[in-house]
Amino acid sequence: MDAKISVLAVLTLFHVASVVSGQDCGTYNARLKICCNGVLSWRGISSQCCGTQPYNPTIQICCSGQVSLKMPGSNLQCCGTQPYDPALKTCVSGSLVTPAPSTATCGSQVFDPAKKICCNGTLSPKMGNMECCGSWPYMPSYMMCCNNRIAPKIGDNSVCCGSQSYMPSYQLCCNDQVAMKFNNNTQCCGSKSYDPALKTCVDGALVTPAPSAVCGNEGYDPAVKICCNGTLSYKGANSDCCGTSAFNPMFQMCCGGQVNLKVGTISECCGSKSFVPSLQICCNGQVYIKLMKPSC
Repeated sequence: MDAKISVLAVLTLFHVASVVSGQDCGTYNARLKICCNGVLSWRGISSQCCGTQPYNPTIQICCSGQVSLKMPGSNLQCCGTQPYDPALKTCVSGSLVTPAPSTATCGSQVFDPAKKICCNGTLSPKMGNMECCGSWPYMPSYMMCCNNRIAPKIGDNSVCCGSQSYMPSYQLCCNDQVAMKFNNNTQCCGSKSYDPALKTCVDGALVTPAPSAVCGNEGYDPAVKICCNGTLSYKGANSDCCGTSAFNPMFQMCCGGQVNLKVGTISECCGSKSFVPSLQICCNGQVYIKLMKPSC
């Protein structure tokens, strides 16, 4: 009798210790039942919750609240609410694709990298060791990528010039434009090339024939023309400048920036005019005949 009372006492204590109280499922025996998000279910061999359902992670998988069977030790993964084996299928944007490609995606598409190439979300058939140039594939052996544009590979030493390719051995890159190299002295003038021995570059423009001097933004030959304060004039007998004008000092003189005739070596300046002191008088920048105005 005493033994029966002891067993009953132990079972009572076991039951009391297993009783839990929760706000979602009320009071229940946690050894026999499981509360999943407010829903009370028999526990069985389940130890975890999947939404409102109990499940056993050893033989089941939980995908977005849905319970599915799985083989113990399998490598199942979830794709939305569906379980799948990554060795057999691929999950793309929540959808399963069969057969599984070599685990590569291009945007929302799946593909086999051995057969196709993905360039900026665009799929193209693959040949050899293709690479991407922007959204397009190309063969590095025969082409090159310049500023995301495909250009022909002229030789092993080809380099990029803007979006074009060129050979430095006989071409120049001038402002992202390919130009011909005439010799080792060839230079760039804007987007064009030129030979300095034949032409001159003035403010990005080529001048022919090549001047040996520049006046303002214009080239000229000093043997033919003279530059006076940015203004070109034919030289001829003119060898000096007066302001922006050229003059011949043998017969002319410069007075106040104005070219005037002179008489031999006896002429002098009166303001912007010339005069002969023996015959004329200079008064306040004005020239008068001495006989009519002997003094100022």
